[in-house]
Amino acid sequence: MLADSDVGASKGGLFDDSRTLSTLIGRPTTSLAESVKGIL
Repeated sequence: MLADSDVGASKGGLFDDSRTLSTLIGRPTTSLAESVKGIL
């Protein structure tokens, strides 16, 4: 079951382009790369 979840995620199963998270937190989301770059 866990392996199936990983496979689904690797194929884009968690992708969501609805901007729901941005709406909930009240600001644009940032990628992991952008966040790390901002820290360094």
